[in-house]
Amino acid sequence: DTDDVNEVLSLLIQEGFIDEVRFAKAYCGGKFRQKKWGRKKIIQELKKKQISDYCIKKGLEEILEKDY
Repeated sequence: DTDDVNEVLSLLIQEGFIDEVRFAKAYCGGKFRQKKWGRKKIIQELKKKQISDYCIKKGLEEILEKDY
């Protein structure tokens, strides 16, 4: 039922399970460490996924300057 779906989605957002910032942080950290992607490639791919500039900025904070 559509109402049930909307209720579950709302609950997941409230509890932080669906969170654009959380996704961006996990994506940036993972792609940098696992695939050795640079910042430009990560930014490009996040923009393809229509992630906001604010969330991209927060996500890139996961990449420490000394590690880069």
